[in-house]
Amino acid sequence: MPAIWRIAFLLGLGIPSLVAGQSSPVRFAAALDTGEVFHLQLETSNGGNLPACKIALRKPGAPQSIWKDIDSSGLVHFQGSFPLTVEIIPEDPGFRPTTLTLIQPKPEGYKVLILANDERIDPVSITGSLNPTAISKAPYSIEVISRKRIESMAAQSVDAVLQNQSNIRVSQDAILGSGLQLQGMGGADVKVLIDGVPMVGRLNGNIDLSQIPTNQVERIEIIEGPMSVIYGSDAIGGLINIISKRPQQQQKNLNLHSYIDGAGWRNLDANAQWSRGPWGASAFAGRHFSYGVDLDPSTRMMDWRPKTKFFAGGQLQHRGNRSEHQFKTQFFHEKLTDRSNAESNLSTVNGYTNYFYTQRLDFSQNSLIHLNSRNDFQWQNSLNFYQRDKVSFWRNLVSGEQKLTGANEQDTTYNQQFNSRGIWGSRQQRALNWMLGYEANGETLQSLRVKGLRPLISISAFASLEWRIAPWWQLRPAARWSLNNQFGELTSFSDQWRWAPCVPSIQSKWQLSEHLTLRASAARAFRAPSLKELYFLFVDINHNIHGNAQLQPEWSNNYTGTLEYRHSLNADHGAIFKANAFANFVENRIELALLDARYNYYQYINIGKLETRGITPQLEYFAPRWNSRISSTWVRSWVQIDSSGQKQGWNSLQAVWNAEYKFPKQSSSVNVYARFSGKQQGFYTTGSTYSIDPFTLLDVIWAKTVPLTWSRLTGSILQWQAGCNNALGIQRIGSAGLLSTPHSAASQNLNISPGRTLFMAIKVTL
Repeated sequence: MPAIWRIAFLLGLGIPSLVAGQSSPVRFAAALDTGEVFHLQLETSNGGNLPACKIALRKPGAPQSIWKDIDSSGLVHFQGSFPLTVEIIPEDPGFRPTTLTLIQPKPEGYKVLILANDERIDPVSITGSLNPTAISKAPYSIEVISRKRIESMAAQSVDAVLQNQSNIRVSQDAILGSGLQLQGMGGADVKVLIDGVPMVGRLNGNIDLSQIPTNQVERIEIIEGPMSVIYGSDAIGGLINIISKRPQQQQKNLNLHSYIDGAGWRNLDANAQWSRGPWGASAFAGRHFSYGVDLDPSTRMMDWRPKTKFFAGGQLQHRGNRSEHQFKTQFFHEKLTDRSNAESNLSTVNGYTNYFYTQRLDFSQNSLIHLNSRNDFQWQNSLNFYQRDKVSFWRNLVSGEQKLTGANEQDTTYNQQFNSRGIWGSRQQRALNWMLGYEANGETLQSLRVKGLRPLISISAFASLEWRIAPWWQLRPAARWSLNNQFGELTSFSDQWRWAPCVPSIQSKWQLSEHLTLRASAARAFRAPSLKELYFLFVDINHNIHGNAQLQPEWSNNYTGTLEYRHSLNADHGAIFKANAFANFVENRIELALLDARYNYYQYINIGKLETRGITPQLEYFAPRWNSRISSTWVRSWVQIDSSGQKQGWNSLQAVWNAEYKFPKQSSSVNVYARFSGKQQGFYTTGSTYSIDPFTLLDVIWAKTVPLTWSRLTGSILQWQAGCNNALGIQRIGSAGLLSTPHSAASQNLNISPGRTLFMAIKVTL
């Protein structure tokens, strides 16, 4: 790691504490601590455990606040003069923030009810904002997949969760792993974050989401449409923010989880958390293994390759009077085994075995500092390492002799990324709120095949202004300005830096009624070519892929409109209707193109234009014992290869249905997940098109919760899940016009699933 990155990372770790230390709460005590001692008694509206809360006490008109924590019995003790403003901020997104004004003292104290937030109707999001915000209050449309819903799917990795989400298409590649599309845009145009930190290590433009286990995921937040102003490049089509579990205050527990299915997976993982006073810590570790599935036993090549995954990590958290700091590290290792078909000659039978090793190592720090009663500051730094190795062996299948193939058959790719973000903004208490921020990002790429690659470095500043013009209307313009070392116009002060054009956006929200909301947005976005697209070189017996140092950034215009209805009919019933329409217009689209079929020669190039338009209606209904969710997505896509070519267009349709029925007396439930993928079409840069037949997948899952009553395990819970994935038994579907790709051979049948598989999962919480 270059020395400058080490210095930048260490500075990033130190500055949050320095900023937090500039404003001690003792300085402001004299303004309030002039009366006798009073207390607040906090309770929850649903009778559940009281969450950890931050309490801000402020004399009306005073510039600063005193910040306090609740004690173990839910009491807050304070001294103050009246009137006094109290703001209660629960850390658990399942509860709503509360603000009240105490007019006169009460010797017996005050009782405050913390309202539970119905995650089904109006969950809380942290993406794109400084503090947790109910999605009904956000200026853009956000979809939240809760922990409860993730567990109901029995999903073992994030890609399995997202395949049940409308407007997201998840694909599988035998070697490269999972890929996705959002709003008809490919994975290269979708930003993937973990706790706000961008992931590194794209293969063919995609982050392999099957490498992210769900054991440590608290929820997933999805924003459709460009988010380039706040999150920079790669966010043309939208972003996916994967939120990790955090240690909860005054809680200690241990979770053990095991999973087994008929597709060869044998999984075991565990996580634990501990907290005491202001400190909290958690750790996790696991091993996921599959021996693979072969749909044609007569061949040596397996359709679903054997995989072994190891992962581990931990985090340390500190909650101070006016700040919160979180330090996290995690490690991931995957081994994938790829065997070729046997090749025979007069003397022997041979075969090749390729091993693909992927390793990820991530460090991150996140701090939230309450500067005063109206302003917060968020500071985030991360360092990410990614390495992928290919080791190829030739094997004599008769004698068992094995040896490494030639040097050109081996490869190692190594990515490093440093990212730093700082955001200073108001706390949504006024008619005019603002947010200012910066982002610095540096990425390097090293390869055995290509040497001396230039790092990609960018420094950006962004700003947004949220104006509540009326109680029912808010407007949010925003813009981003960037310097980078490779793309844009040369600066006047240095020939090493270039100005990227300003990226603007504007969002508007109309509260048409108590339950009906209309949102509209227009945004300009860009995506700079990745280092792999610029410099990648991979040539062996099966691959001939070349980067292109002359690539230009992609540019897009996006327009989105959303009509949303959210209504809690009573304590046990609720309904959501949502319709989202979008249009994307992309210029200089970057594609991996087949330039010479004789040599299977592929290179990244800029093509002409890509347009996608579509609509996604969604309907949900909740009742005491059941709930149902149905949504669909229709997308119309056009592509124009160059200015002289004609537009080619095609349609795609997708639908998702989920239903749950609960059996309260038996503490059990049944979930059904069905997803239909209509006929898929696509294009080649040669002008030809291909199509993939429609198919439907169906999962049925039964779950039961059992409290453990043994003397040493009182209060512990056993959760049992069993079910059938792909109950319809779909394995392969037909295709037409599909050519060989740089990673796989042409086939008239595509592998979709290992087939109908039974599974069982057990989770114990101690």
